[in-house]
Amino acid sequence: MALGAAGFAWVVARRGRAMARESRVECGFRVMDGSHAGLSRRWRHGAADLDTGYVRFTPFVGGLRFLRRPSVVIELDGIETGEPRRPELREAVFLSPGARVVAVRSSGARLEWALPVERLDWAVAAVDR
Repeated sequence: MALGAAGFAWVVARRGRAMARESRVECGFRVMDGSHAGLSRRWRHGAADLDTGYVRFTPFVGGLRFLRRPSVVIELDGIETGEPRRPELREAVFLSPGARVVAVRSSGARLEWALPVERLDWAVAAVDR
C-alpha cells in the first residue's frame, strides 16, 4: 500500500514538473461574482497555459484529462491580496485537499483559482503583471 501511494505521489510530481516546464499547471476555476464566458459558479478542473496577464484554461470533462471542453481565455486584471485559503469541506469533491484558492479579477467577474500548493507561488508569479 505504501509503495502504491509513493508511486502515485511520484507520478503526480513528475507530471507537475513537466507541465511547469511548458508554463502549464493543472488547476480549477469558478466564478464568484459577475460572469465569464465558459465558466460558471461550479468548479471546473483543467489545465492552464500561463502568460503575463492571462490564462488559457482548458477544462476537463468529468475530470478526465483526455476529454476536454473548449479553451477559455481569462484576461486577469489582478490577483487579490491576502492569504490563499484552503478548500472547504464541501469543495473536497472538486479540489485536491492540498490545493490553495486565490481570488483573481477579470473584466466583468471575480473568480477563484485553485492551484496545487507546490505550484501556487510559481503560477501567481507567471501571470502577475
